[in-house]
Amino acid sequence: MPGVTRRQLLVLAAAGGAAVPLVGCTFSSPVVRGGPTAPPPRPSPTPVPGTRSGSDREAALAAVAGRRAAEEGGRAATRWRRLAAGHAEHALVLHQPDPTAPLPTPAPSPSPGPDPAPDAGWAELAEDAAGEHRRAALGAAGPLALLWASLAAFAAAAGGAESVAGQTARPQPAAPVTDLVAMADVVVALNQAAHAYELALVPLALGGDARAAAEDRLQRLLALRDAVSRVLAERGRAVPAAEPGYDVELDPDDGAGSAALRRRVETGLLPWLGRWVQASGEAERRLAVDALVAATRSGTRLGAELAVWPGW
Repeated sequence: MPGVTRRQLLVLAAAGGAAVPLVGCTFSSPVVRGGPTAPPPRPSPTPVPGTRSGSDREAALAAVAGRRAAEEGGRAATRWRRLAAGHAEHALVLHQPDPTAPLPTPAPSPSPGPDPAPDAGWAELAEDAAGEHRRAALGAAGPLALLWASLAAFAAAAGGAESVAGQTARPQPAAPVTDLVAMADVVVALNQAAHAYELALVPLALGGDARAAAEDRLQRLLALRDAVSRVLAERGRAVPAAEPGYDVELDPDDGAGSAALRRRVETGLLPWLGRWVQASGEAERRLAVDALVAATRSGTRLGAELAVWPGW
């Protein structure tokens, strides 16, 4: 076996490694003269640009949401407490040297950021955070782009969310794929979404605001599908064709059923859009990020529970 130095044996012994069998092993015991008695300190990792200010924004949102929770009661208080917990988790993740890596256990608490003004409105802070996170996503790539886009989606959708998930831990991202594979899968998902939306329009035949909103969202989904399809075609990739029909678990027969189906569609799109954000190149990243934000907002407006990490 390779020679074991005296220093290595001392380290093993200090760690409780005295029981390591040495029968049949030989090692050298060089005499080391001079030099430092401990390894030089490692420099602190350079923070990812924007993460400190992003962490401060999320901490401010958590503080304001916590104050609102203390002022409210019942379901409203629960909603604000969960918003506060979600923003606090975001602040903690952004405080890490590598915000895309799993949090250490226990995770160190971020340094206190600037206190929000006593009259600071949560909605204004959230709108500002959504815009800044979106800009950061457009300038990032890979898992970091997904991180920022997810934060933007949460901040943009939280104001219209009736309920917020209590689970704050960030899931593991999907296995990485190429942008072409991700876009082809998005087209397949959008074909299914369009079919479901057409079914959801049937109970809304008499018109009204609900039908207008559903028709508008369907047109936006079709426009997104066509845009992604054009990119695939321009890059020589076969565009997945829509099937004649799809199995839909929920067959809506009234307005509530229509909303439930559309809510399920929007929630189902999020993992595919998140994977696309992670795989996207610079040319399509804006389209991918905005699609993730739009689906998150559409789902929460229909009553979907807002996940703390949309798209993961």
